This record gives sequence, C-alpha cells and structure tokens, in this order.
Amino acid sequence: MNIAPLAEFVRPEGSDLWAFYVLTGLWIMIFSFVWVMARWLRGSSEDEGHRGL
Repeated sequence: MNIAPLAEFVRPEGSDLWAFYVLTGLWIMIFSFVWVMARWLRGSSEDEGHRGL
C-alpha cells in the first residue's frame, strides 16, 4: 500500500488548503447533526415524559 498519496491528501498545501478545511468542517457539522438527531429521536421514544420542543 502506497501511503504517499494519502499523506498528500491529509496535508494539503496552497489553494487546496481552504477547500480542505471547509469540507472537513462541513463533514463535522453533518455528522454531529445526525448524531444529535439520532440521540434525540432515540431518547424521545424511550422517555415519554420529556419531549423537548
């Protein structure tokens, strides 16, 4: 397995740097939103006394 392309992808340089951080931030926001929604839906189905909003 050649790790050189992977290392270049993980550590971008120049004009690709801003795109890398923007995409990373978007993925973190998406995963955190999905995780929070999954916890909220699972918790609301188990606990009828606390519905949130």
